[in-house]
Amino acid sequence: MKHFKKAIFSLAILATVSCLVFTGCTLPDPLNNKVPEETVLQNYEGIYITLESISKAEFDQTLFNVVWHNETDEEVTYGEKFTIEYKSGEKWVAVDLEEEDISTSKYFSFQHQADATRYIAKDLDLSECGLYRFIIPFSVKDGNESISYQAWAEFNVTSTPTVDVDALREQCPEYFGLDTSDGLDVYVWQLAQYSYSFGVLPHSDQSRDWLDRDLRSLKAVSAKEMRAILSTYDLKESDIYIHAWYNPISSYLGYWQLCGEGESFEEKELAYEESIRKMLFGTWANSSQE
Repeated sequence: MKHFKKAIFSLAILATVSCLVFTGCTLPDPLNNKVPEETVLQNYEGIYITLESISKAEFDQTLFNVVWHNETDEEVTYGEKFTIEYKSGEKWVAVDLEEEDISTSKYFSFQHQADATRYIAKDLDLSECGLYRFIIPFSVKDGNESISYQAWAEFNVTSTPTVDVDALREQCPEYFGLDTSDGLDVYVWQLAQYSYSFGVLPHSDQSRDWLDRDLRSLKAVSAKEMRAILSTYDLKESDIYIHAWYNPISSYLGYWQLCGEGESFEEKELAYEESIRKMLFGTWANSSQE
């Protein structure tokens, strides 16, 4: 019995050591699983894009008119996805896109063929002047397999459009010369997902009812126009109060009005108002779009 127990104990030690060695050999190498800091763009010689123009459209859309060039005999497939990055020091940083391109996938496979495509971005932030690049993925067939690549074009943002304050003063005279002794109340409402409208009133410590006559008489202006209006007042940002308002003529319910699990109405509303504050005063301020 004595020798039997020793043999079992020795085998147990051997089995334990073997398991540890096997586990160590089979664990993935953490050095080989690091996420690269920057995405390396994969280029395919002879397939590239040019940016013909960048323009603004209704509903705060930015239009990128792109021409695809294929100087090869390969069949190229490209679709609706794209990203935009700006140069920050030595690195490229992604620009947040609320809504990416909505065009359909297209195909071309002839040598020296060019194909024009319009890409649409909503709520695109181009507030920082500098160098940007527009990046679109595409694929090329290699036998029965499709290999992914990227095409890109760089463009510069040197200035942003300004608002004609005098014309705005004629359009909305009620928003100028307001009593600012207690600050200003800026109201924001939406008629659609990406449609933001703004109005302003003298600040009141009493909460205005959503059917208040003053609210219903507010004239809608864009975020850019509201920034221009607020710039005419000598006020600190802390003296300007942001309020989300449900416009009774709209059937649109924003995310701040829908309570998710574990989130109260007040928490949703505060988060929404903070995002609007960033639109007016934060990194989005002075952008070429709202």
